[in-house]
Amino acid sequence: MLCWVVGNELNLSPNREVPVNPKVYDALKDIVDYIHKEDPNHPVTTTFAGASKKHVNVALERCPDLDFLSLQIYGSLLRMTELVEAAEITKPFAITEFGPVGHWEMPRTEWGREIEETSAMKASGLYDRIQKGIVSDPTGLCLGGYAFLWGQKQERTPTWYGMFLKSGEATAVVDELTRYWTGKYPENRAPKVDSLKIEGKNAVDNIYVKPGVKCTAKLFASDPNNDHLTIKWIMMKEVIERSQGGAREIEPDAVTFEIISDKNGELVFISPEEKGEYRLLSYVFDGNNKAGTANVPFFVK
Repeated sequence: MLCWVVGNELNLSPNREVPVNPKVYDALKDIVDYIHKEDPNHPVTTTFAGASKKHVNVALERCPDLDFLSLQIYGSLLRMTELVEAAEITKPFAITEFGPVGHWEMPRTEWGREIEETSAMKASGLYDRIQKGIVSDPTGLCLGGYAFLWGQKQERTPTWYGMFLKSGEATAVVDELTRYWTGKYPENRAPKVDSLKIEGKNAVDNIYVKPGVKCTAKLFASDPNNDHLTIKWIMMKEVIERSQGGAREIEPDAVTFEIISDKNGELVFISPEEKGEYRLLSYVFDGNNKAGTANVPFFVK
């Protein structure tokens, strides 16, 4: 579908229930009216962060001639029908961004760092949300959607939203989208990374370690095709300045750390001497251009 999208998430704010300045949608109306006059052959839409009734109502009161709505939904895609009904949406809508559970929707550590799902969790969760939020939509209004992100980007981590690594390997999310689009998985599937623990603890357990001590990380991964897997470990400090609304975010530099042993998914290493917030990232490669990922935040104190 070729269409005009005017403005991206004009309703976005730290608190999504904060009223939107209606003048934004007065300006939107001017642009929409101009496009309808100059190009009557293509529909015009605008995108919303979420599906807030207040925000949709303000937009449609000021700009009623939008041809359809565009909603950008992540973890809440599971409740898409409920959200649409609660917002009393009667226009057709597209889900112009859907993907993994957003960093704002995930649990955080005691020191405020977002906990990312593994690549396997992202893939299975996304497929479930697609089935319930798009395929099984009972409203008859959903035009379809666009998965985010066919590429790689830094946002909280280098792996949260991108379906590919910087080095080009595809993750299990691509496999699930292939299944959604074609009805079957690709012949070669990505490694299945289930969990990563440090000292036997998951990220939700709030992992604290002392400076300069021996620690053990354990990665649990397998491969659907029984390919030989190799693991790359990277340690980073956490992001200093967290971006908002998907704006550019600077990826932290990797931290040099001492590795005592690395075999069979178990890494024995020495924790950093400098106190602070860190994240251990694992990348699992099958040698056939597919990869899996997991990471765990931890605090040296």
